[in-house]
Amino acid sequence: MRHFRFGAYLSPRQIQVIDAVVAAGDVGLSQQDLANRLGITCNGIRSHVWLINEMLVHTDTKIISDHSGYKIVIDKKVASGG
Repeated sequence: MRHFRFGAYLSPRQIQVIDAVVAAGDVGLSQQDLANRLGITCNGIRSHVWLINEMLVHTDTKIISDHSGYKIVIDKKVASGG
């Protein structure tokens, strides 16, 4: 079963990843914390994030990773069509 988030249909595991990152907000969520929370490896997290971003490529949303961890970013230019 696929679920819809941010304009894309994602697998249940991808939904778990994206929902955890959204819940973390601006604070972000480290790769290790995310892996521990979902019971998968850090390589699994990287793979899921890459796949999620591939599914979201035509939307205004993506998951980024910075010094504080994974975060959701919404590109306002893409969202407004500019």
